[in-house]
Amino acid sequence: MALANAARQTDASAVKTTPVEKKFRDEKGITHVNNYIVGRRLGSGRFSSTKEYDLIDPSTGAVQGRFAGKRYRKGVLARKKEFRRDPVTQRPQIYTKLQEVWEEIRILSLLNSPYCVHVREILESGSQNGGEEGKLIIITNLQACGSVMSLKEEAVEERFVPALKNAVTISEPVCRCIVRDVAQGLLYLHEKLNIAHRDVKPDNILMGEDGNVQLGDMGSADFMDPQGRVKNTKGTYMFMSPESMRVSTSPEEPYEGHSGRAADVWALGISLYVMLFGEMPFKRATCMEQLFAQLAEGAVVLPDDKAASVSEDGKRVLLSLLQSEVNDRMTLPALLEHPWIKGADSAEAARYARLVMDDMATSSGSA
Repeated sequence: MALANAARQTDASAVKTTPVEKKFRDEKGITHVNNYIVGRRLGSGRFSSTKEYDLIDPSTGAVQGRFAGKRYRKGVLARKKEFRRDPVTQRPQIYTKLQEVWEEIRILSLLNSPYCVHVREILESGSQNGGEEGKLIIITNLQACGSVMSLKEEAVEERFVPALKNAVTISEPVCRCIVRDVAQGLLYLHEKLNIAHRDVKPDNILMGEDGNVQLGDMGSADFMDPQGRVKNTKGTYMFMSPESMRVSTSPEEPYEGHSGRAADVWALGISLYVMLFGEMPFKRATCMEQLFAQLAEGAVVLPDDKAASVSEDGKRVLLSLLQSEVNDRMTLPALLEHPWIKGADSAEAARYARLVMDDMATSSGSA
């Protein structure tokens, strides 16, 4: 657990950063940061924006590599504060969003798996080593197709849109490849690093132009305790496991955490449901209290009209991932040994990725 405890520290000096020594906009309006050219927007969150960063050879001007850069304003993060328990001492402390980002960076720096994004470098402007002025830019490898699906919040409903813009769902053969790769990434996090991802969802599943996918966004990731548990709720509520929503307040049965592994498996199951059917499983709620009650119950029913097109093996795997009781839920090793996963054809994902890339090129050309 020494590695886990070290990574829980919030001392920013433990992370090596590269100072931003050069930033300007050229005559064409293109932004340069050190030896990078900043390109198209890839996505944005509440506290960050992500863009394409092309690494340029300063002597020739040739592009040496294409990366993703996730940018934060340190001052904004430092002013956003909340109470939470220290993961080691369990004492209430004030944490800032800036500390959370440093924690995410430290976890990212540990990753060395083809199924997880990896960091190239951290750019920092303003005061260094934990200062609260300037910006942080996390440079990671680029998965060219982006998220396999993205949540679109609309006035009437929340819906997920596949990366292929004219699609409604993702085909079962492609889903098999996606689930296989995500399961490999989660198994690596759980067994090699003792980390629970805690925010598995289609937005955070990133596809490369070869069709292979990686887990991204470690902003909610936590180290598990010696029993494999994490505490409290974290991530995106529609993907939270039933047991995480059933926190006991009884002194006779005090809450001591829930399985980080099982919670990630549940979130993978909800992600598969969304990819296959293009909708969330919990739709009957008319208020947040009802929704949370449904999430805690965890009773998932497949939509008859759409489930008919999914194979029997596919439905069995999906329902096994979405068992409301932890002990009944499929484990990652069992999932990876299942014929539905072992028979996944990577060529299907590669063909899908080519369609996505063509779709992106067409959209870019018509913009």
